[in-house]
Amino acid sequence: MLKDNLFMWVNGKREFLWKILIEVNKSKDFQQEILIPDWT
Repeated sequence: MLKDNLFMWVNGKREFLWKILIEVNKSKDFQQEILIPDWT
């Protein structure tokens, strides 16, 4: 149970950071220069 909760927490953090990264990239109007980490 604890392991499941930890996994969900880490996964949630990853999705949260990913959304921030996407928004930052959009706001800077980068296109080809964006380096997308291979987290998926």
